[in-house]
Amino acid sequence: MERVDVVYSFAEENGNILMVKNKKNQSWTLPGGKVEAGESLTEAAAREMKEETGYGIQPLDILAINEAVISSEHVYFIVFRARITDRPDDITFDENIVEAKWMPLHEADRLLSVFHPNGIMHWLNREGAEYHHEGKK
Repeated sequence: MERVDVVYSFAEENGNILMVKNKKNQSWTLPGGKVEAGESLTEAAAREMKEETGYGIQPLDILAINEAVISSEHVYFIVFRARITDRPDDITFDENIVEAKWMPLHEADRLLSVFHPNGIMHWLNREGAEYHHEGKK
């Protein structure tokens, strides 16, 4: 079984979360994607954010780790808190992204509840990572 690491970035400003709409399934998620060979988790998080939104970030602490077996892959989903360091003048989306937008925390929380059953609102004021295996704590 192949191991796959996937990183996401949780960037919050003024009560809004930066989200992306994926072309394949038309769903909203945090910006992110697979870690490439030779790349650190934080390098991947920064690269994916830049590719998908045009924003530059500094990945900070880990907020959540989810683990699941999907088909023949053992997947680790790692969510980083991120600080925006660079704003694009014009956004050119990667081919897998339809749209990127800042949305209110409560809306992002609702859209991400399928991936994070406990919600994401509590991520703003907590320390330490949350770990889930197959969706269970």
